[in-house]
Amino acid sequence: MRCVLFIDCAPFVGGAQESFTTLVEGFPNCPLAVGDGLASRFPNATRIHARHWRANLAGLIQFLSDRRNASQSLRSVLCDGGNVVPPPTVLCDGGNAVGTAPALIHANTLRSALLLTSLHLSCPVIVHDRDIRAPRPALRYIARKLRPTIIAISSTVAQKWRGVIPDENIHIIYNGFRLDEIRTTKQAQFPWSGPTIVLAADFIPWKRHRLFVDAFSLARKRIPELHAVLRGRLRSIADEAYLKEIRDYASNIPNISIDTASGSALSQIAASDMLVSCSDNEPFGRTIIEAIALSKNVVATPTAAPPELFTMLAPNLVKAEDSSQSLADAIVDNLYKAFSPVSLDAFSVDTMLDRINAVHVQCCRRIR
Repeated sequence: MRCVLFIDCAPFVGGAQESFTTLVEGFPNCPLAVGDGLASRFPNATRIHARHWRANLAGLIQFLSDRRNASQSLRSVLCDGGNVVPPPTVLCDGGNAVGTAPALIHANTLRSALLLTSLHLSCPVIVHDRDIRAPRPALRYIARKLRPTIIAISSTVAQKWRGVIPDENIHIIYNGFRLDEIRTTKQAQFPWSGPTIVLAADFIPWKRHRLFVDAFSLARKRIPELHAVLRGRLRSIADEAYLKEIRDYASNIPNISIDTASGSALSQIAASDMLVSCSDNEPFGRTIIEAIALSKNVVATPTAAPPELFTMLAPNLVKAEDSSQSLADAIVDNLYKAFSPVSLDAFSVDTMLDRINAVHVQCCRRIR
């Protein structure tokens, strides 16, 4: 099969970029274009500079400027004067270069898809969608300009495309994890004894750190020796302001630790007794899979994971009602519950790569 041009233009590294990195490592000889977030991980990739566009006039102006500049970068891989021409050695079959033109483009997230909308493309486009939130006009614009195939990471992500893209062009493929590597994670050393719960979530408001703090405060009244860790990354000045709010909010509650180190939270999850997730409209729930792989029970609010995860990962993934008291009750009731082995084959890297490769083949056959 002909090779794929993979694109991610995020100016930061979040869960979507971590999952994208795992994906492209399965296609090592295919061309790659990345934004500032992943530039250090892929120094030989084509560079794209794109900002984090806000839903306002300033964000629209930034988008139009970034799209224009990105088009120039992408033409160095795809085009010359707006006409697609074959760049050298970018086709692969099982990882081997065999030709001279990409068969399709695989765009990571809607952000990357939007950057493609000014190009005249003769190859099919896959949009790997990882978000629940998206303006309906943006979806229709992408659909009209790119006529894409959608790979959604969960049923809730796929739902917003219903009625915009034909159902046969929407595929649900879960994120893939290197499960064996996760299981060998070395535990962090906490400077305290006693049970510990962790919230592993970047410091952005929709992760709802305050709800976690409130639930922990209530749970600690029943388990005084309980400790909590808030582990998350900072991606912007706005995140730093939000972190300060959380620090102030939790300042009078004992046994709370806040860690803003970059990189993975796996060592903290491995050292904890339970993961808690209370995000508002979480598209997938990466840390939930990581915790289950580490044999940790998880308590989550209904919007912290797509509905299928609560079914597939029961009884280790427990749903709590969306309130601090219900979350606290679930924490206390399940903190010492025995872990039940559960299959995670649906979330392995091999399963993800097999299913995505099948979609790639299908897209190429469709245009023959």
